[in-house]
Amino acid sequence: MHDKISKVILFNEPTVFIELGYLLGIFAPGISDSQTFLNSIHNINLAHGKALSAIRAKYSHIQLGSSFTYDPVHSVSNDPKDIRAADLYRDYWHECFLGTTMKGAYPASFMPYLEKDIKSGDMEIISQKQDFIGLNHYRSIYVKAVEGKFFGNQSLTDPFNTELEKTDSNWTINPQAFFGSLMSIRNHYGNPDLYVTENGCAFNDDLVEDGKVHDERRIKFYESYLRAMNKAIAQGVNIKGYFAWSFMDNFEWSSGYSMRYGLTYIDYKSLKRTPKDSFYWYKDYVKSNIC
Repeated sequence: MHDKISKVILFNEPTVFIELGYLLGIFAPGISDSQTFLNSIHNINLAHGKALSAIRAKYSHIQLGSSFTYDPVHSVSNDPKDIRAADLYRDYWHECFLGTTMKGAYPASFMPYLEKDIKSGDMEIISQKQDFIGLNHYRSIYVKAVEGKFFGNQSLTDPFNTELEKTDSNWTINPQAFFGSLMSIRNHYGNPDLYVTENGCAFNDDLVEDGKVHDERRIKFYESYLRAMNKAIAQGVNIKGYFAWSFMDNFEWSSGYSMRYGLTYIDYKSLKRTPKDSFYWYKDYVKSNIC
């Protein structure tokens, strides 16, 4: 198979599976322990670097990188406690994985927690150059300090711009935030080759009597986010590709089958596939922008 593969993503969303799996206990393995969570940060970064070395040594033609969540992080208020909580969470979300693999150093706010785990040579392994970066973007994050909680509480609904529309997962739709994330990666990490490896929305539109799915809200979402991406490209962001999430409705982590992200509707009983209106819109969009 290696002769048919040109690119490999080593890890997908380490911020997510580590926080939700080892700190909050929502995802597998279901652990809620701050020390285990902190230990896993360095372990995953080290595993990433060692995997990159091992694959590159044997298959030098394969381009290697990972996909990172890079959502804007804001404080819910001007309260200094909320601002500090947001700063810490932003350091985790942006810098503990993407920033560390690109710069070879953890953010200063995390060094008191991680320095005992770092051995000689670790950061050189971790910071080997990736051939590309993947960006997964869905929303912005708003943080409030809470006594006894490592990162406080996070909301995915904008408390300042309440007029903004939301997806059925209650995430604020804000293509300007997507544009800001793309520009931030350009400005802070040397404008790497960048693939938008996930971007999409949950709208639970159903089949109607004509046997179709008229998901106009999803089309509107993609129109606005692709417009924002093209604006970033015009301003020099080195975007090499874009992947809509997702081709079809699927099992969405702890949400199971309750949220539909697909361009194709799946009847979960019969498994029949029905392309949604957004499927045909996206097909025409891609065709008109490639040809």
